[in-house]
Amino acid sequence: MELCYPKIYAQCKRNITQVAVEEMFTRYNALALQAYKDHFPRRKKVVMQDLPKEILDDLKQRFEKEYSAFMVRVDKRKQLLNRLLDQIVASADMTPQSEFVTLQVVSGGEYHTQGYGANTYARGKLLFPQAVLISFGFEARIEQFNPHKTSTMEFWDFKLVANCADWQCDAALRMKGTLEAWLVSCGRHNVNPWVYAPMLSETAEYEALVYGKRQA
Repeated sequence: MELCYPKIYAQCKRNITQVAVEEMFTRYNALALQAYKDHFPRRKKVVMQDLPKEILDDLKQRFEKEYSAFMVRVDKRKQLLNRLLDQIVASADMTPQSEFVTLQVVSGGEYHTQGYGANTYARGKLLFPQAVLISFGFEARIEQFNPHKTSTMEFWDFKLVANCADWQCDAALRMKGTLEAWLVSCGRHNVNPWVYAPMLSETAEYEALVYGKRQA
């Protein structure tokens, strides 16, 4: 494989699981059907639940074992590609493109638990990647569109649009999109990072980055 950032990024983003899993399902359904015909050779109507439990359990265990092994290989492949991207990110061509593309879309409805702050959090999710792209010389803007009302609120969708390719956005965030920088950005824009990442530890160090107060 040529160590070219856009090509490796495309490989990393390519969904190789859907087709493979569908083929796996098709194959095991065929095995189950053949097992049914072997067990009930005179039946014309197929009632798969009539197969003995040990036959169904054996097929299920074989499928789960093959599926698990496949997903392990997929995870290892993705980890390898991500390591390669980290290694060559400095060589990525960050020249702005001639066309503007939509890089990310977020809906205010995704943050409905934040009440009247839902739209703020939706837009806020795009502020950090926007700032990172601008720091590389790209023109990046956040557009608000598609209002949808409930009985009490109005949600909006937001999209990040920039004159860069998806892989350039990925490269920019790999170079400057550190956790620390993101936490500072959240604090600067008055959004709680733990809303976006509830599993993030609430340490004094992280809180200091968000709220701008260093602990002694």
